[in-house]
Amino acid sequence: MSDLCALGFVSVGTLLNIAGLWCAGRAFVHAWRAYGRGPLLPWLRAASEGVVALGRRLAPWIKRDATVHTATASASLKVSVSVRPVVRRAFPAGLTDSERIDRLVQTVEGIYSELTEDRAMADQQHSTLHRRIDEVAAGLRDESRRLEHLSKEAVSQDVRLQLAGLLLIGLGTVLATVPTILGLLAP
Repeated sequence: MSDLCALGFVSVGTLLNIAGLWCAGRAFVHAWRAYGRGPLLPWLRAASEGVVALGRRLAPWIKRDATVHTATASASLKVSVSVRPVVRRAFPAGLTDSERIDRLVQTVEGIYSELTEDRAMADQQHSTLHRRIDEVAAGLRDESRRLEHLSKEAVSQDVRLQLAGLLLIGLGTVLATVPTILGLLAP
């Protein structure tokens, strides 16, 4: 095998190793930023921030656009209660006992019908409130599923990138060792 061919294998293998390391490193750093706590290497972060600050002072026209990925879930519930005060007056003077009893029966029947109406309104509000609670709970379940899907998607993207990096490293290693193996086999 010629030296030029061997150099080609080693160069391509080295480039694939570098590309694989870059993919795996990028995925690891992305996963660390998304799920890790604190800086991965504090001294390296401080050094890179110093370099970035120096670069911004030397070239202030260069700006980096930030990409922000957010996911939120929210729920709201509104409840209202109404109270109706009732004031009754005393019976006028000069009524007979039977007239007083008739007015008292009418008053009690009026109060009973008002209580029945209030009970019906309270039952309606109660069923509306429960229906709204069920809607909010369903919305929260949907949002929870959506957030779970987003988090799984983010993790799977990192895993795909790490896998691609590892495959590139493996392929690069194989290609870089081909000249060595062929050199050992040659007489």
